[in-house]
Amino acid sequence: MVIGMAAMALFSRSNVAPMLGIFVIGPLGAFAGGAFAIGRRDQPTNIALNVMWLASLLYTLFTIRLSAHFGVWGVAGQVIVLVVAVMRRSSATIATTAIAIAMTLFPPPHFVFLLDPRVGASHQVAELEINKTMLLLEYFATVVVATALSLSSRYNSPR
Repeated sequence: MVIGMAAMALFSRSNVAPMLGIFVIGPLGAFAGGAFAIGRRDQPTNIALNVMWLASLLYTLFTIRLSAHFGVWGVAGQVIVLVVAVMRRSSATIATTAIAIAMTLFPPPHFVFLLDPRVGASHQVAELEINKTMLLLEYFATVVVATALSLSSRYNSPR
């Protein structure tokens, strides 16, 4: 995150560049680094993958709180986790991450696309507001289902 902030401050003349480094480049770099580390391991690392997935959900909630359109950066973090889950062939994480991405792109209560101009308040008061509590509850339900699937597949797999 520090490298993202410093690089943006050094190579950009904008006064907003360090914030981009802190809130976007740094966290996405951390997800990419974690994905690289998890993808290179020979043994299954489902716990590390699931921790990275939970971190991407928390980052998504954080970015949506800043602005609805910033949620796209959270989706980018979730897509990184999805790619690693596909590489690791973790079916529970693939399914639940795909569902979380869909819930993020079409958030409650109106289920319109995240980048719909009526959702963002960049030039006026937003016509539609994302129900962040409902989105958090949807994420929580998805995490519970993912945990149940992961535990059931662990106990039902042949030894």
